[in-house]
Amino acid sequence: MKRVGILTSGGDCQGLNPAIRGVAKGLYEEFGKNVEIYGIKDGYKGLIFGEYKLMVPPSVRMPEKSEGSISLYSPKIRPL
Repeated sequence: MKRVGILTSGGDCQGLNPAIRGVAKGLYEEFGKNVEIYGIKDGYKGLIFGEYKLMVPPSVRMPEKSEGSISLYSPKIRPL
């Protein structure tokens, strides 16, 4: 079983959600059920305090306009 963590930092930017979806989709296509992908919440703070969520295929599909976006939230903070 492979485990992958996706962390963003420095605030939101254009194209971030499609980039996250692309990485997750590629990993699921390559490894199928042999991969677990975790979204690390709140940037480095979430990494330090172990705040993450399992990203299953429905959570990484392209949302419709009413569905919103991938929510990892990445505040601008100094990690150390």
